[in-house]
Amino acid sequence: ALWLKHLGREQEAIIMCDDVIERCLPEIDERNMLGRILLLIPSIAVLLAYGQLERTVELFTQFVMEPVKRFGQNWSSPAKPVIRPMSLLLKICSQSEVLITELDDDIEWLLNDQEKMPDLVDTIYTSKAQWSPYDLYSEICLRIAKKLEKDDPRRALLMTEGLRLSHLADSKLKNESGDVVHPIAFSIHNAVMSELEELV
Repeated sequence: ALWLKHLGREQEAIIMCDDVIERCLPEIDERNMLGRILLLIPSIAVLLAYGQLERTVELFTQFVMEPVKRFGQNWSSPAKPVIRPMSLLLKICSQSEVLITELDDDIEWLLNDQEKMPDLVDTIYTSKAQWSPYDLYSEICLRIAKKLEKDDPRRALLMTEGLRLSHLADSKLKNESGDVVHPIAFSIHNAVMSELEELV
């Protein structure tokens, strides 16, 4: 689906997403959350690009958030580091007037020094799902920063953190010679990184 989107073939890309959602996703056991998310992320990227936000939120809720609630606190999976940022991105996208006070805890979480995305996990997603989780975090930092007042010190901190994460993604998407090796993931990445570089 992402390749079809990359080629500008919108209708075919959406048909491919429909097939994945209707035929493939229900076949993956909810305990295999990594498999579910790797299959779902390309569809999320395509549907978001074509303005199907409400459907995207419904799919993520049905196939990810609701099962995760049943798992309790102690479950472990390479899927786990992606769930909170993806949920946050969809929240920000779906609520244009979301109050900054509602995001205070998320901002604090984004700016703490704890590792949120193990490098190996990013490598898995970048190669399999063609979307770097580093870029997912980076886009969240950018979107929240743009909602903050210019004199809010967190604005600059979020943009700096977003750019740091974007540089980590950049190093995965290019080889040592600087050539792009994941063109689909790079097309998503480059837009966010370019905007951050202009703002920082």
